[in-house]
Amino acid sequence: MSSRSRSRSSIAWTLWVCLVWTSVLGEVHDTNDDLNSGLSDREGHIEKRAGRACPRKWRLYGDNCYFFIKKNLPITTARQRCASKGAKLASIQSKEENNFIASKAKARTWVGLSDAENEGLFLLEDGSAASFLNWRLGQPSNSPYDEDCVVLSKVGKWNDLSCTTEKRRALCKMNKPLLGLPCPNGWVTGTVGDYCYLFGEEKMTQPEAIAFCAVNLGLLAKLDSQEEINSIKQYLTHVFWIGANDALEEGTYMWLDLSPVTFFPWASGAPSDQGGDEDCVEMDPQTGDWNDVGCNREEKRFVVCKKPANTK
Repeated sequence: MSSRSRSRSSIAWTLWVCLVWTSVLGEVHDTNDDLNSGLSDREGHIEKRAGRACPRKWRLYGDNCYFFIKKNLPITTARQRCASKGAKLASIQSKEENNFIASKAKARTWVGLSDAENEGLFLLEDGSAASFLNWRLGQPSNSPYDEDCVVLSKVGKWNDLSCTTEKRRALCKMNKPLLGLPCPNGWVTGTVGDYCYLFGEEKMTQPEAIAFCAVNLGLLAKLDSQEEINSIKQYLTHVFWIGANDALEEGTYMWLDLSPVTFFPWASGAPSDQGGDEDCVEMDPQTGDWNDVGCNREEKRFVVCKKPANTK
């Protein structure tokens, strides 16, 4: 392609992006105040959900992330499940932490405390002695002589139970990841490069998604490597828009910042351009695969926005 053709393509692409933003922002003009006023609520929800540093479905408290296993399991299996997530059964070390966990627990839940090695000496998962205890009246009872593990009730009181015959829900705990540079409230700090990510809570059309990111001073996510994809997959469960598009020239993909796409983890058979108008791109977070899809206003997906860290 000649330099003149490339220049024309860049100009056309810029005009296309501007037209999309102008069109969408014009449509949402009457609801722009709602978008902005609702942003703090949305940010708060995302922060609670993702903890700004915790994986999806984990809960943030202090410097730790917590995950509730909702299936009744033997404690040995529960420990294995936590370990598979890079965590341990939760060791509770203060009244405040205990109250937080009790407020979220829906049933009796295994926690990381046991006197299996030395009867009456309860140790945390790391082998250290417990400095905080919150036994129910009459507990621990060690009846009938083999109750070496501990569960927390919905009201926060503890009870010793058998480690071999009982099955209960479980609570995993890990340190909050120390991630990159700080990001604004509601944004998750990335681990690959110095970027922040915002995960939309609702499905949107592609133009609406562009507008949503623009209102939040970002762009639809530009994902340049498998490493970056892997770093955000944990926060996602639904197919979402990314910022790649070949609307100007079929087969030539560009990001919304006008840079060319050079990394293509296409799903098998993609891109297909089925119907001749599949110019936008979605990603399946379960596989990390991309697929081309129509940009029209009927197609709706979830949204991931991206911007450099240390920007408001």
